[in-house]
Amino acid sequence: MKNSIIKSLPVLSLLIVFIINLIAIISMHFSWDNSMQKYLPLQNEIKVLKSDLSQAHLWLEEALGGDSTIDIQKEVMTPFAHKPFSLYIQNSENTLNELKDQEYMQALKVIEFKLKDFYSIAQQRWQNAKKHGIGSDMDQQFDRDFKNIIGLIDTLSLHITQRIDNEIAERNYQFAWIIACSLLINITMFTYLSIVRSRQQRYALSLFEEKEKAIITLRSIGDAVVITDKKGNVTFFNEMAEKLTEYKNSEVYGLHIDSVLNIHNVKTDEKIKTPISAVLNEGLSKLISNSSKLISKTGKEYIISDSAAPVKNQNGETFGTVLVFQNDTERHEIEQILKNSEARYRTLVENIQLHYFFYAHDVEGVFTYVSDSLNSILGYTAEEFLVHHSEYLTDNPQNKKVAEYTQKVISGLEVEPYLVEVYHKNGAVITLEVAEHAVFNDNNEVVSVEGIAKNVTDQKTIESHLESLGHIINESLNEIYIFDKETLQFNYVNRAARNNLGYTFDEMLAMYPYDINPDYSAEAFKKAISSLAQGKERKIIFETSHARKDGSYYPVEVHLQLIKNNDKEQYVAIILDRTEYKKAEAELKHQAQYDELTDLPNRTLFLDRLSLAIKKAKRNKRQIAVLFIDLDRFKEINDSVGHLLGDEVLKKTAERLKVCLRDTDTIARFGGDEFVVLVDDVKESAVVIDVVLKLMNKMLRPIKIDDHTFYLTLSLGIAIYPEDGGSAEILLKNSDAAMYKAKDDGRNTYQFYTAEMTEKAFEHVFMESNLRQALVKQEFIVYYQPQINAQSGRLIGMEALVRWQHPVMGLVSPAKFIPLAEEIGFIIPLDQWVMRTAMRQLVEWYKKGINPGVLTLNLAVKQLQEKDFIVMLSALLEETECKAEWLELEVTEGQIMKHPENAIAILKQIRDIGIRLAIDDFGTGYSSLSYLKRFPIDKLKIDQSFVRDLPDDEEDAAITRAVIALAKSLNLRIIAEGVETEEQKDFLVTNGCLNIQGYLYSKPMPVDEMEVYLEKY
Repeated sequence: MKNSIIKSLPVLSLLIVFIINLIAIISMHFSWDNSMQKYLPLQNEIKVLKSDLSQAHLWLEEALGGDSTIDIQKEVMTPFAHKPFSLYIQNSENTLNELKDQEYMQALKVIEFKLKDFYSIAQQRWQNAKKHGIGSDMDQQFDRDFKNIIGLIDTLSLHITQRIDNEIAERNYQFAWIIACSLLINITMFTYLSIVRSRQQRYALSLFEEKEKAIITLRSIGDAVVITDKKGNVTFFNEMAEKLTEYKNSEVYGLHIDSVLNIHNVKTDEKIKTPISAVLNEGLSKLISNSSKLISKTGKEYIISDSAAPVKNQNGETFGTVLVFQNDTERHEIEQILKNSEARYRTLVENIQLHYFFYAHDVEGVFTYVSDSLNSILGYTAEEFLVHHSEYLTDNPQNKKVAEYTQKVISGLEVEPYLVEVYHKNGAVITLEVAEHAVFNDNNEVVSVEGIAKNVTDQKTIESHLESLGHIINESLNEIYIFDKETLQFNYVNRAARNNLGYTFDEMLAMYPYDINPDYSAEAFKKAISSLAQGKERKIIFETSHARKDGSYYPVEVHLQLIKNNDKEQYVAIILDRTEYKKAEAELKHQAQYDELTDLPNRTLFLDRLSLAIKKAKRNKRQIAVLFIDLDRFKEINDSVGHLLGDEVLKKTAERLKVCLRDTDTIARFGGDEFVVLVDDVKESAVVIDVVLKLMNKMLRPIKIDDHTFYLTLSLGIAIYPEDGGSAEILLKNSDAAMYKAKDDGRNTYQFYTAEMTEKAFEHVFMESNLRQALVKQEFIVYYQPQINAQSGRLIGMEALVRWQHPVMGLVSPAKFIPLAEEIGFIIPLDQWVMRTAMRQLVEWYKKGINPGVLTLNLAVKQLQEKDFIVMLSALLEETECKAEWLELEVTEGQIMKHPENAIAILKQIRDIGIRLAIDDFGTGYSSLSYLKRFPIDKLKIDQSFVRDLPDDEEDAAITRAVIALAKSLNLRIIAEGVETEEQKDFLVTNGCLNIQGYLYSKPMPVDEMEVYLEKY
């Protein structure tokens, strides 16, 4: 600077004057600098005090406004109260001593006094807010004291500025005689120095303002910021860093950062170093692993992500570092709560350059500067952005306000941070939070605008999800309550809870859990949750009831848990409305004990009641009766009209039987068409007979369903306690045996139990068990009974009849096991076995040259109902090599009349194969002539019940003649079975029935005897 000035002087003679003026200027410069250095620390600390006070006031107001994330006592009040005022002016004590100015000292003491008073009022205001909420009467006093202190601080700052100006002016006057020594040169030099001084002053003030802005930004930023020197020693800790580490700035100042920050890997728990050393060595920005946690001084753990960047001078030399880390714990917890319902949030930008970029533009809106960190946020270089920045705004309506905000800043107004949406270079939409301030010149004119932009895209996404999560909780169908651990007063109830109970939100906040719980008093409730309060359990679940506002109750299941929220413990209760569950539980219990079709008690419930009745009867020395009921011929209803109508018949029957009983009696359905009745407290047998007759008479009236009319009768078996058994099982077994005796006696009757009935019931069970194994054990035998033309004496054929050769019971009559086989569904495999065996034997006889005539096989109607019967029959013919014309199938009249139309269709298919058809037991069924002429049959068989009393019984004789005449009129062959005497044969032959089957000619014979018999013909 000296050489420049010397070269600019035209005359060497003025050099001395110039030097003198230069000395004066330099002296003035150092005098000004001395004044600035003397007062600048004090002024700087006063500004910091103002910033801290404003921040404390703002946080307190936000907390009073409902921001639950700010712990006033811990984060604002306690640090501020324990931070002595002297700390703010400790760097300025020498200045104050030199000033020896009582006015300033007095002003500082007033401020210190006001600060303590402000803290006291703030404490009272905070306590008052807890009791009375927002709107306390202390608000006005609180705001007045705050504004008063700010005013005192601003006044003191103004006085210091004036003092600086006064001292500078005084020294300027002292050196005025030197400046007067040289008129033109001095004036020229003075002008030059004035310009230099003005620029330096503006530069110094600019640096001061930049420093102030940087400090305010770093202190108020939501991330933790730590600054170190080139050795890695801490020189700055912002409030968030203090909060997370629980170290004060004064505690860690000068300590190496690795000894201050206790960072571990989340997965391995291994301690890791900060990236500061790497940054200092390489001069490059570094990121720490995302799987990191910070452990505070007291052991609290926070999930963090951080980054470190070098701080360089103009020569590119690193003279320090800045470390930025953020608390990701809350985000991590949110991800756990959402559990896979939302994608894991990416870690927000990992260093300050990924979070922010700085920019400046003139009053015309033309950008003049943008920091390099723009590239990491928007993908553009600074040059690209400066040229094309106007093209990067999206069409979001909020962007239309950008010009409005900018114009306000240019007008010198303060503007709150606002949001703007821009496109990333890759096309993605980025949301920025922008804070701007105006830059003024010496004339207090706005010359430019400076701003800082923060990438809040992820933050907005998180906020959106948090809002959604809050909405989900509030709209949850389950009731959710949050109440205070100490007072138990509700702090929050969701919509479902309010709707279910009928209270408003404000009404609920004035209530306690035991107010809505009729099962608990206050003390009882505290005792019930004591295990949670004492930390013995993490969660308890119990069932109780809730009382609505209208006085009604409903069952609930309570899931109660104690949680910690910002160092405050609260109970969280999730309530499940168990109304439907209880209904379902009752329904399941009902289903477990009652018959689904008739809604009568089932076997399980009946046995319980019977056991209790036996105990009571034994104690009171009374009798009870068990009635076992079976519906006669109900199986024929199912076979003829189907199970759906059959079920309706059972329901109607259950209704009828139920009304016949006394209130003390019980009727149950055991399945199928079986019902059981418990007649309690029987004083005499007449009571039982009376109940039985009522039941039987009730069924005399037909049951009508749609166009169908059904006639049902009952077969009842009766067992009496204690004569017929001492336990429920024995009484049931014996009443069942009595019921079978009633059926054997012709049905529609009742029987009391006797010992002989037990034997018969045992035989029935024994036969059923053995019948199922008889086919496997090859215990069945086919017998053959010849059919003879009585006029010629010639063999015309034979009928195949099955016999059961049991190893214990001997030869069992078909009359005993065929009905049982039909009842248990065994008739189809048995029928097919007989057909296959007889057809093979028939083919063998024909191969031997023996002519047995036509083989008649009995066909069970259940076979006709099988869908693949024709396929099965054709396969049998092919398998056995039996010709269709050798066979005749017999079906009973009663069987085919159950489903006549279906029977006609199947019988035609059989006839088409070439097999003859005959109707067995003709005259015992219900067929009409219209159906008879439609059946594709070849022969009628007169039932032996008509033949037995021929020729003496006139009715049998008349029926027999009629059947013979009918057969002739329909051009059908006819045969009579059960013929045992010559008189019977003569009557039949005389009236036109020549074909005979019966003992008169031969009884049924096994295959070897039949073969001998055939050889005689």
